Amino acid sequence: MRFVGGPYSRANGRVGAWLKCELRGLLQVGSFSNALIPWPTAVKHRKQLIVCGDLVRALKTESCLAVCFHFGILPQMVSEYRRRLGIERLTAGSTRLFWRSVKLARSDEARAKMSRQQENRKDLMSREDCARLREIQKRLKSEDWKDKVAEMWQRRYLLFGKPDEWTEDELKLIGTLPDREVARLVKRSLQAFKAKKFQLQKEGPR
Repeated sequence: MRFVGGPYSRANGRVGAWLKCELRGLLQVGSFSNALIPWPTAVKHRKQLIVCGDLVRALKTESCLAVCFHFGILPQMVSEYRRRLGIERLTAGSTRLFWRSVKLARSDEARAKMSRQQENRKDLMSREDCARLREIQKRLKSEDWKDKVAEMWQRRYLLFGKPDEWTEDELKLIGTLPDREVARLVKRSLQAFKAKKFQLQKEGPR
């Protein structure tokens, strides 16, 4: 698991020294963790790391998996540290990992594997649950909800770029073949295709 930034080194200090934790103030070092990058833990909080120095820099820059792997932290703790420090979930490392996963998922081998997994798979939702979900989706949304969703998509577009607009030729394919086949032809994910199909159904005949 390679870093985007770095290199990162352990905090300066030894057992008995005092370090300033960004979350709990001045703390005395009680021991060091047994991780690839040994990190100091406090005397009164031996199971929690002293959040300072390069650990803070890694939390702001790297993916959650990279921080967990090198600093020996659980994913839940990484999320909690970021929340309390006001750090966005999507960092430079998370973005690189996302695009790496997308590239792997777009390979012919990966697509064939996903198709095999979906074959003859039954819908986990009953017809009644599907109808109830559609009714919920059709409910009028508050302006506050719309503002939050718009802000979320703006952040997503800023990080990952805006997806290509659907062309008229692509739209004409909807309904002519099975959803999975059309999604493959237009080179979009099945989820993105179904979202577009639902949008068109909601808007009505064109």
